[in-house]
Amino acid sequence: MNEKEFLKVINSESNKRGRYTYKTVCELLSTELTTNRINFIGRLFNYFKKVPKSAEEIIDNNFELIFEKVNDDDIILLIKLLLANKTTAEIIKANSRIVLQRIINSSMDDKDEIYKLLHKHYLLEENLEYILQSNIPMEDFFSISDLLKGKNKEIDKNIELFMIKNKEKIAKYFLMKKIYYNKEAFFENYATTLSIRIDELLESEKCKYTDIKEIGYGTYSNTYQIGTKVLKIGENRQVYDIPNHRRLIQPLIRTQLIDEDNGLSIGCIEVEDRVRKLKMRERDKEKLYAIYKELRDSGIIWTDVKFANVGVLLQDNKPSLNGQTINVTPNLVGFDRALDEEEILKEGEWVIIDLDCIYLESDNHDIEYEIDGLGLEFDIRYKNEKEGNVGKTITDIELDEERDK
Repeated sequence: MNEKEFLKVINSESNKRGRYTYKTVCELLSTELTTNRINFIGRLFNYFKKVPKSAEEIIDNNFELIFEKVNDDDIILLIKLLLANKTTAEIIKANSRIVLQRIINSSMDDKDEIYKLLHKHYLLEENLEYILQSNIPMEDFFSISDLLKGKNKEIDKNIELFMIKNKEKIAKYFLMKKIYYNKEAFFENYATTLSIRIDELLESEKCKYTDIKEIGYGTYSNTYQIGTKVLKIGENRQVYDIPNHRRLIQPLIRTQLIDEDNGLSIGCIEVEDRVRKLKMRERDKEKLYAIYKELRDSGIIWTDVKFANVGVLLQDNKPSLNGQTINVTPNLVGFDRALDEEEILKEGEWVIIDLDCIYLESDNHDIEYEIDGLGLEFDIRYKNEKEGNVGKTITDIELDEERDK
């Protein structure tokens, strides 16, 4: 295939959506096994001798057009193909900004995989300055920065400066990642509020922006670690006002995000002390039931009963800021009361860290247990015990019947 034939396919109407670009590049490379890129003098000689251009030359001459015309779904295949050939790999490196801009501007789903591939060939760190100066979406920025953080002090410094400069954009990205709402002004308003809260936490924890880690994806929230604190950002809670109990993590902040135009509660921000996840050998079903029973005996129903929603306290269950414990006004975090001093659990105790599915039994909520949790099983067991049927075995049939009610 010569250059004229190649361009005819690339620019054809049938290739309008780039469906044939990758396939045509594959065909081009397969028809000529050139191993050495021809230098300038060689090209000049070939030009006058009318020697056909090599496949690598054709790709080099039309590199921008190729990446402009390739379908999003084929970009990673095209990059892998070109990086696998020593000569075309050099062409990619020489044109890496074209590649990066094409990826950044696309809406493809597998960007993380492409960035990992480029990172493997050092194309991200070599182009970091360009990346940070481009109008890069925050999702792409975090994919790239997660790969580069810790490589060296200069890279970390540049990423930190970018994050400080764009802290409100970052806050807005955190909000929009989990809160689904169609009013731009809502996110703009709360981005400022969240940015201030993040700055306060960073100062209190003596952390930098590059220290922020995304550590979890819950049903309603995404979770970020900032030092010894956990920041949860997500959708509106099923119930915001809940009964307090010693087995519930005591938040420093738990704030509803309300659209001031219509009074609707759209989202929620929580800040709590970090806890330790349960190890597999610690997952004692009887201990978990004991916590469920303790809440039920207090008139509280916990519907999302899972080991993942429980953690081990790393300090006493009392909110702290700047290294000092503080008294949080209960109604500011959606609680009905403050805990008495003797109720505060000590380091090492189990607490419920997901406050989304906590209900006061007397409020007669329409209770639905999470299907992948232990709540329904524990509910049946608790009722059996109340009726004197201690130790009665709960069958799968009983569970299915209860779910169908």
